[in-house]
Amino acid sequence: MKSIFISVLLFSSFSSLAAEKQYESYEQIVNRLSRERSDQLRTQVSTTLPQEHFHVMLGGVNNSSSYRLNNLGTVNSQGLMLGLAVPLIAQQLYVEGLAKFFKNQNVSQNEVSLHQFEARIAHKEPMNFALLNLGAGLSTRFLDAQDSNGNRVQYNTPNFMFLIGLERRITSSMSIAGDVSYHRSLRDQEDGKNVIDLAVRLNYHL
Repeated sequence: MKSIFISVLLFSSFSSLAAEKQYESYEQIVNRLSRERSDQLRTQVSTTLPQEHFHVMLGGVNNSSSYRLNNLGTVNSQGLMLGLAVPLIAQQLYVEGLAKFFKNQNVSQNEVSLHQFEARIAHKEPMNFALLNLGAGLSTRFLDAQDSNGNRVQYNTPNFMFLIGLERRITSSMSIAGDVSYHRSLRDQEDGKNVIDLAVRLNYHL
């Protein structure tokens, strides 16, 4: 009888230890799944903002401005833009340099040539479906107008500018972006005081 009692006691002890071991294994599984989920989330973030050394920008731009000189009035110009962006902090803050070249056109009997250069800081904020681009900087616009009588006027305008836009990855090394930028002259003048640019571009990430 005593031996039976001892056997039952030992069996109960082993059963308790087995249950405790199973419980600990369950806790380990939960912890492992939690770690895997955290790693997955970190991977998603890194996919949204991949590591890169710089990216090249190429696209089209439309410029709208107003001038009183030579009776030009409102000038709408289309052209190409080329730029380079280098990341500064955590792949979210970039310094960007751009050149915009607009095709020559005839406006109010004036042959008009326009090009523009920009230096700006842009912040990229991840969203569910794209990146939100916010930026500010300086730009300089060069306008050359010559009327039918050969009278020529050259106009250089320094500006403060800011922009807002959206960007979305289409491949691991390319993204498409669109933005609106507003340029306000730093001089006390009416000609070319307020300018709006609309741009669509492809970014090649390296």
